[in-house]
Amino acid sequence: HYVLELEDYSFDTRYCSLAGSCSVDERFAWIGEHLRGTIVETCGGLFLKGFQNMPVLAQQLASLLTNGGGEGSLAARADLLLCTHPPYSCRLFWPLVVDHGMPLLGFFGGTL
Repeated sequence: HYVLELEDYSFDTRYCSLAGSCSVDERFAWIGEHLRGTIVETCGGLFLKGFQNMPVLAQQLASLLTNGGGEGSLAARADLLLCTHPPYSCRLFWPLVVDHGMPLLGFFGGTL
């Protein structure tokens, strides 16, 4: 017998009202603001919205999710992390995987 509890947090809170499923949580919303406000150059010379300084962003997110420690933190309540779109955003969870031993699952509904 298993009990499954889901907590849905989105980097782009503009879609939460459309889906009616995700939480507007500032611990995640700042990443969406960063993504929408940052233009990066791809290896092919294209300019797209993207992440800059990914290791720094990942550490900031890990700090926000482990803040308070124990049962009070989001990280402590999670058995599994799930990332979706864009696929590179999974890198944001890497400190939680490496430093805290949390499993990470990626689900990508489109072509990679």
